[in-house]
Amino acid sequence: MERFKIKPVNDLPEHYIVEDAKSGIFCMFEKGKFNETQEFSNLPKTDIMQVPTYMREMGDWLKENHYDKIF
Repeated sequence: MERFKIKPVNDLPEHYIVEDAKSGIFCMFEKGKFNETQEFSNLPKTDIMQVPTYMREMGDWLKENHYDKIF
């Protein structure tokens, strides 16, 4: 099973949502504007010190696998 999944947002053209199966975090962003429009949700209440690591790992995965969608 893959850790990250990306799919388009049905109601918002040019938007994507990424899910992290390990942490449960979701991130929605507009195509080509990841840094400016990223919105994270479903942040874990426990293990809060791990959240920045999960966010970075998601960003790294997006850069390696979906560069055309984030920049």
